Amino acid sequence: MGLNGDIIGGINDFNGPGFPWNNNENLERWNPARPDLLRNWRHAPPTLVIHSDKDYRCIVTDGLAAFRTLQCFGVKSRYLTFPDEGHWVLKPDNSLAWHNTVFEWMNRWVGAGPTEEMAEQERPQQDAAQSPQP
Repeated sequence: MGLNGDIIGGINDFNGPGFPWNNNENLERWNPARPDLLRNWRHAPPTLVIHSDKDYRCIVTDGLAAFRTLQCFGVKSRYLTFPDEGHWVLKPDNSLAWHNTVFEWMNRWVGAGPTEEMAEQERPQQDAAQSPQP
């Protein structure tokens, strides 16, 4: 909570300052790892967890913990990591892998969006009699 990343100073969210010693009650209230909330993870949808080893704002152990919790509950999940990236995935090959993985995951679990053929079928057809004159 504001101490394990590269930004020191706390996060002024959750109804107060982000340091546990100044706002423990509200930080704990919203903590997704509380045992009474953690058991709800078994009902999570298929989840893709993406992390980078050099991301010092979101430490890698948090991503692994989320992924392993989902796995323990039997939730369909996948962990994608970039050992050479930070908070933003910037290298072209890694960016391509990131986008391909996200789109494949969404196509698998949500479904592909409408195809051009489907969009064409949805467009209203004009009769020759109603067509605007040139």
